[in-house]
Amino acid sequence: MTITESRLEVTLVPSKTLALIQLWMVILLLMLSAMLPVLLWAKLLLLLIIISVALIWLQEWRSADAEVLVFHPLENKCIAGNGLHCQLRPRQFVSRYLIVLYLRTNSGKAISRAIPRDSLSEEQHRLLRQLLILRPGDRDG
Repeated sequence: MTITESRLEVTLVPSKTLALIQLWMVILLLMLSAMLPVLLWAKLLLLLIIISVALIWLQEWRSADAEVLVFHPLENKCIAGNGLHCQLRPRQFVSRYLIVLYLRTNSGKAISRAIPRDSLSEEQHRLLRQLLILRPGDRDG
């Protein structure tokens, strides 16, 4: 039995990498907005909005729980931890440090999930990359 025939269950934890990227984005926006040649009240409003968004991101990251994704490669399905049944789309982005899943729900809604390497154990990340690269029906021509 190969990885493309068996079910794969992975547990995603909140990514520190994505949180750091968001933090750097907030710092950059704060610096750029402080240098804008606009009225003081407009700068203060923009700074307040940026800080509010940063606090929301921080709260979401701190309150995020681990999520389980179950892949059924023969059926081309994925089940998210909240019971959401999805189909894997034909193309996926897979690299050594990042996986971007492209899914479609049963209702037709498109969903994408960025999974950096620090969201999974090294072994689960390797197995998920293998599953996505080797799954049947994912080849051109």
